[in-house]
Formats: sequence, structure tokens, C-alpha cells
Amino acid sequence: MNEAQEKYLTALRSGAYEQALGYMVRLDHHGNKTYCCMGVACDVLDEPVYVSTLINGLPAIDQLGPKLENGTVSGQYLPEHVNEALELDPRLNRHMSNWNDADRLSFDEIADNLEAIWNEDDNE
Repeated sequence: MNEAQEKYLTALRSGAYEQALGYMVRLDHHGNKTYCCMGVACDVLDEPVYVSTLINGLPAIDQLGPKLENGTVSGQYLPEHVNEALELDPRLNRHMSNWNDADRLSFDEIADNLEAIWNEDDNE
């Protein structure tokens, strides 16, 4: 595993990030941020993310996620340089989004899945 991968897994397991569903990063009316697993990756790698805010407890969606290299904003895909730093196949982004939102895996479980993938890659 590389340094970025280790830093990301540590962050996921740290308990420092409150998990959110459906948004890379959500900001409530008190200024508290919650993250999906990919939002944590962006935070750890200092990638700015457009934050979805809540107004009167209801989502007021600005833009979801980081700006991609083609200028679009995505809530399901990480920027290319984040995928490269984490040595992630971009196709895995969809799985990560599903683990977080559809399967509702905890950050610990997502970290375990990623660690297994990265350890398997190291053994090839």
C-alpha cells in the first residue's frame, strides 16, 4: 500500500468523519460537515469539494462533489488525480458510492473492502 492509501484508510477508521448518504460532503445549518467515503478521500488529499447545504433542515443542493478535469462536478466519481494517488481504478468509484449509499456500509467496512483490494493488488 502507498502512503495516500494508508492515510485514507486511517481517516476512514478514525471516527473523525461523520458518515453521510447521497452526498460527497454535506454541510448543515450549524456548519457541521458529514461525508461519504469519497468525500473523505477528497478531504484527506486536500481536494476541494462543492458542499451541499441544508436550509431549514432540507437539502439545498449546490453542486455535488469535486470538479473533474473536464469541468463537470460529480457526486459519484473522484477526480483523476485522486484516483491516481490512491491507485484506484476509476470504475471502483461506482462501487464505493454504492457501498456508502446503497449498501450503507460503515466507514470501517469500506476501509476493509479497499484494504483487501489493495493488498490483493500488492500480491500480484
